[in-house]
Amino acid sequence: MIETYTGQALQWECDELGHLNMRHYMTKVHQARQFFFIELGLVKAFTASADSTVRSKSFIVRYLKESRPGARLKIKTGVISLSDTSAELLHIMTHFDGTVSAAIVETVEHIYLRTGAAFNWPRRVHRAAQNYITERPAISLPRGLLPADYSPLAPSREALLESRAVKIGMGVFQPAEIDIFGAVTPQAHLGRLTESVGNFIGLWPEVDESLQSGGHIGGALLELAAYIHHVPTAGEALELYGAVQDANPYTRQAAYHMVDPATGASWASLLASGCLFDLDARNLVKTSPDQIAALKSMAIPALRP
Repeated sequence: MIETYTGQALQWECDELGHLNMRHYMTKVHQARQFFFIELGLVKAFTASADSTVRSKSFIVRYLKESRPGARLKIKTGVISLSDTSAELLHIMTHFDGTVSAAIVETVEHIYLRTGAAFNWPRRVHRAAQNYITERPAISLPRGLLPADYSPLAPSREALLESRAVKIGMGVFQPAEIDIFGAVTPQAHLGRLTESVGNFIGLWPEVDESLQSGGHIGGALLELAAYIHHVPTAGEALELYGAVQDANPYTRQAAYHMVDPATGASWASLLASGCLFDLDARNLVKTSPDQIAALKSMAIPALRP
């Protein structure tokens, strides 16, 4: 693996939980991905004059240690596998003392910008990538989040409205959320989720009660899988729907589907696993049996992405 990012968790990148917000893990991975492919020989792939680029199609993130404001961070990147037009990358984010903060596995495609279609990597990329082949470590594997041979679901807006999914967010993608080619970035999808998940009171009733009473309980993300079905641009609208999937004493899972209200098509699907989090003690809070039963009764397995 090669070092692809060095920086810090800045105060403005952290949220009300006091640690690096999920979108900014991917903001830093975004830079790591670009740096990595520049090292592989695609030196103009992320400039305005490019004919082709590298675009993320899906990613799985495991959050292993929170990064508080000021934490110094590094990312190393390697190649798990490389096909004719796509690659599976491994990004390991660490604190400067070597403690792993997050492990990210993402699938990317080589995209011809005039058509938006995937096409073959140049031979120089295949040659250079051989220097960075790495095995996928155990810390990057999903912990029960996904079954083997998984094929993601992309339900339409109509299907979501017919289900018991809860609309928790809506808006219009802004210029600050796009890359140099006008495409909404993966971190922007996570940003939309993080600013809307607080509205999913059915999934986090304890957090809502704590918020109303000035308490110290929040909800922390532990693991996330995201699938980008269509790439929006600035000025296009979105609606975000949530559906409970499962719960146990330690975690609760939910599916999230982001759709275009104009066409009904799916922009992206996400599956997330989180926990109740004590903001003072900085540790997990167990869910009561009664609450687990209530959450399970709300589950909509058919909306698992």
